[in-house]
Parts: sequence; C-alpha cells; structure tokens
Amino acid sequence: MNLISVLFFLLLPVGAYFAAKRFYPEFVWAVTGACVGMIITPVSENLLRYSDVFARIYFFHQNAFEALSLGGRAGYLHFVITNGIVWGPVYGFLGFHLGRLRKRCFLNPREVPFPGTLLLKFKELSDLTFPLMMCVCRPRGLENTDAAKLFEAHCPKCAAKMDPDVLLEVAALSAGSLPVAGGIPQGCPHCGSRKLAIKLFDLTDDEKQNLLKDKFFKKIAKKGI
Repeated sequence: MNLISVLFFLLLPVGAYFAAKRFYPEFVWAVTGACVGMIITPVSENLLRYSDVFARIYFFHQNAFEALSLGGRAGYLHFVITNGIVWGPVYGFLGFHLGRLRKRCFLNPREVPFPGTLLLKFKELSDLTFPLMMCVCRPRGLENTDAAKLFEAHCPKCAAKMDPDVLLEVAALSAGSLPVAGGIPQGCPHCGSRKLAIKLFDLTDDEKQNLLKDKFFKKIAKKGI
C-alpha cells in the first residue's frame, strides 16, 4: 500500500467526522474514533518508517492480534480486517468518552442552555413577555400582542391550560404602576398555584441566543425544567 492509499484511508475518518457533525452531532467523536480504529493498523504500518509513534501503534496492534488469534498463520487481509473489527469499537468507545470530556471541560460555566420549558411565577410574566416582544416580535415586524403566539402555558400543579393572550394582559398589568380594579390575577384560577410552566416554540437559534442575552429572561431560563 503506497502513500496515496494511506491518504485515501485518512479521508475516511475525516469524511465520517463531517457527516456525523451534520447528522449526528452528539456522536461525532464516537463515529470518528470508530473510523480511526478501523484504519489505524494499515495506516500505521505504512507510516512506521517516518515516526516511532506509528511504529509503536502498529506493533502493539500486531502483538494484540497474535495474542487473540486461534493459531495458524493468517493472511494480511485477514489481519487488517480483524484489526478493524476489533479496534473500531475500542476507538469509538474512547472517542465517545473523549467527546463527553471535551464538552464538560470546554463548556462555558456562565453559558445557560436554552430550556425546553420555563418554570416561573405569575409576577415574573413580564420577564418573559417583554424580552419576547423586544427580541422576537420587533425584529420580525410583528405587533407586541403577537408574543402570545410564541408560547403555550399550563399550571404545573393541576395541568390546567392557560390562555396566552390573558397571560400577556396579566404581564402588562403587573408591569404597570396604575392600580387595577379587582386586582391582578396572581395564580391559577383552578387551583390557586402561583407558578406557571411555559413552553416556547417557533423560535430560530439566533432568536434564542438573543433572548438569553436579556438579563430578565436569562434569570428565569436558569430555572428551566
């Protein structure tokens, strides 16, 4: 096998990396590691003359193969295929845990992931609706009242659904300084719970990032469930 064949083999893990990054980003290092394990033996054999690192890798794989073989002299093709079958899962396992370690070490501790569901109090409604108006509705050229179309809500205690338009009015009233006749609703009309579960939808990734930059939204996003 010449250097052109080596370069061809090296393209396999590179292509696997980009394909996994696009279609299965959570397994990108596992897939890449598995492909590296499948080709590492023939590649290191042809590169061992250039570096002691490749020589050590190749002879380690060769000795492991001889230790696991059932006896007899195996052909080169059998040697390469068997090593690929054995070391592919091993390198894939190592790649999977390397990806987890990389994510754990390089994740910004100040970064707040966008929550699937927000858990907030009735008095915090304006912390949700105002950023939605400023970061989503206005850039889209929508009215402020269209913010009600971007979320659905229910009571986490009795699971009763809440009308987003009503909650938008409650948020506007609670943010105002004028007294309201009859008072402002402070809880679920069915069970009296003062908490809400909010689920946002129809948001782009850029809009989510802009929302997380808002200090009020970021505060309630940390309590996402």
